[in-house]
Amino acid sequence: MSAFRPGVTNLVPAGTLSPFVSSPVARGRVLKIARIAKTKENGKEKENIFFNRDWEEEFFFTEVKDKCVCLICGSTVAIPKRHNVERHYTTAHPSFHTNFPAGSALRVEKARELKAALVKQQSFFTRPGKKSKKATEASFRAANYLIKNKRAFTDGDVLKGAMMIIAETVFKDEKNGSDVISSLSDVQLGASTVARRLSAMSENMSEQLDQDLRECKWFSLQCDESVDNSSIAQLMVFIRMVFADFSTKEELLALLPLKTTTRGIDIYEVMKKFLSREKSASGEARLNNN
Repeated sequence: MSAFRPGVTNLVPAGTLSPFVSSPVARGRVLKIARIAKTKENGKEKENIFFNRDWEEEFFFTEVKDKCVCLICGSTVAIPKRHNVERHYTTAHPSFHTNFPAGSALRVEKARELKAALVKQQSFFTRPGKKSKKATEASFRAANYLIKNKRAFTDGDVLKGAMMIIAETVFKDEKNGSDVISSLSDVQLGASTVARRLSAMSENMSEQLDQDLRECKWFSLQCDESVDNSSIAQLMVFIRMVFADFSTKEELLALLPLKTTTRGIDIYEVMKKFLSREKSASGEARLNNN
């Protein structure tokens, strides 16, 4: 068993005591060492104080996001020290010690009941945030579906209207039907929203492609010339990347217009300008990162 050394923060892990410490007084001293540890930061001694789980039944306090919170009234204690917690308990809730005697099963049950009520209250406030995230994800997925099927941005409103009619018909008499209908109504599919979603997805895909280009070890380019609906020749540039683990990946690198003719020299000049522009852009990005 190692000797006690002042200034060491990990003498006794939180919530554990040495089996060799049998005396209640000695165990209390060891617990104090485990809960209050002194460290040095910037040449100054700093005291790190941690919440004691025994205070949940002793003083009806719990820890919420590194804060000491009273289970009875919801008040917080700035510094989680025993005398601060005890002072609040004895002054603000003196009747609890009489109604719920220390060490009794009634006191333990009351502490669990209050803590369960606090957890339920916290979940009530976090649920809308989760609901909003799912609605946003559904909006992104629906926008992606519309574009894959070559639909206009304004078709998002039509899609949502049809979706609401189906939901109100199918889930109206179900147990959680109102929650399902409410969740679907939160999904935004207006034309401007769909445009923003597609812009965000495009930026994300460009960032992923840039990351792959930085990480790949070898690559090859392939060009294919075609004509779009407006009779303008377009040069599609594909890239195949090989990574350090010899895995491969193919992506569409660029779509370059051929404004004049489509001869070999024209394709060469367009590719040369594109690669020169990308090289200078990547060089500027490295300078900005440094």
